[in-house]
Amino acid sequence: LSVVEESGAASDTIIVYLTDDGSAMAEFKAGMKGRKGTPDEGGTRVPCFIRWPGKIGKGKKVQELAAHLDLLPTLTSLSGVARPESWKGDGVDLADPLLGKGAFPKERTLFTQVGRWPGDDAASRFRARDFSVRDARWRLVGLELFDMIADPGQQKNVFTEHPEEAQRLLADYGRWWDEVLPVVREPVRYIVGSEACPVTKLTAHDWWPSKEADASGAEACVTHGAIRKFLEAAQVAATRNPLPSTSGHWKLEVAREGNYEVIFGLLPPEVSPEERGKLAQLRAGVAHIRAGQEELRVDIKPGATSFRMPVDFDAGPVDLEIWFDGQLLNDRILGAFFTSLEWKGPRKTLKPEFKVKPAK
Repeated sequence: LSVVEESGAASDTIIVYLTDDGSAMAEFKAGMKGRKGTPDEGGTRVPCFIRWPGKIGKGKKVQELAAHLDLLPTLTSLSGVARPESWKGDGVDLADPLLGKGAFPKERTLFTQVGRWPGDDAASRFRARDFSVRDARWRLVGLELFDMIADPGQQKNVFTEHPEEAQRLLADYGRWWDEVLPVVREPVRYIVGSEACPVTKLTAHDWWPSKEADASGAEACVTHGAIRKFLEAAQVAATRNPLPSTSGHWKLEVAREGNYEVIFGLLPPEVSPEERGKLAQLRAGVAHIRAGQEELRVDIKPGATSFRMPVDFDAGPVDLEIWFDGQLLNDRILGAFFTSLEWKGPRKTLKPEFKVKPAK
């Protein structure tokens, strides 16, 4: 804040401070129930401060419900940035209330669904699992109902005392689920090659199921700690290595046709050489890059820790998977946990031409 003030840009700068969803260690949560990864208040409620000197009044505490999905419509309005005409979102534009030109919405219903089910599993199997519905007074968590005004710590389940409220929120959840189900399996593709973002970084956290093997994937690589534990086990001598195939693919949208520099390995580039040498050294084998129907292969020299390769991509959607063989027992494959792509210029190779011969 002091740097912003000293720069003279404070009056033209909107600062937003907020945290991730809940406390991972179940600490510092003000007596709320639950933690990160749960649909309870302690897993979803976070602080959010918005500062814009001379525009947003000081010291105002907003009691009404708001959510992260409100930030995009609110900040675009505050900064005068037009949203694309095709943009659709569930967020509410809170610009006017923040500027003192209107009231915050008092009647809102917010939904939480803890996902993380396997990417190739049917979403319909997970309806009514790990969900909550929150309005100005009530929080429904599964078949438990809590009065968040009288009982912000969710100590007393009042489902039987207020069945009409529980049924109302259950019906709201059912309508919400039916609305989102048709699109929940549509991939959000990562855009690569955009002039606005020259480098796109990908991690195993964003994997879809492997197309190359029956493998564990993103669910096994959610955190850096999980990846570290996996790599420590992978360094065990090959004869004792018990790990399953672990890989996945990324769903991309290539903004510009051309040649891309693809950097990939088991650890991100910013890791120290000592850490890389300790955890990311590969055994002899072959590294594979499959983009759509095309595949490139390169031999792995023992001790290698990362690769840098030029790859041509066509514009449009493509599924990318990068993996190593020779690292795990019984021909199991090991995916590249970290990858980055950067557009470098026109294609290096000609596009293959496919001609259909006329039937005789």
